Amino acid sequence: MIRQAHERPEAMDEGTVIMSGLKAENVIDSINVVVDQKDNKKQISVVSDYDVNNVSVKVIRIILSYIEYVNREVWYK
Repeated sequence: MIRQAHERPEAMDEGTVIMSGLKAENVIDSINVVVDQKDNKKQISVVSDYDVNNVSVKVIRIILSYIEYVNREVWYK
């Protein structure tokens, strides 16, 4: 991740992602680590919180649940 902060620490805790920050040297170092791990066939585990079935079904249900609220509170419809 080319970011200085993020809101979902699960992948960091699992060691699945690298947050490089914004400095070019750190971004390049992070890319090199990931490429090296891939070349050496190091398996990176999937974060269990991200391994979800039926994501499309859940997303559409969430969107449909908020339509009336957003129309009323945001768009004043």
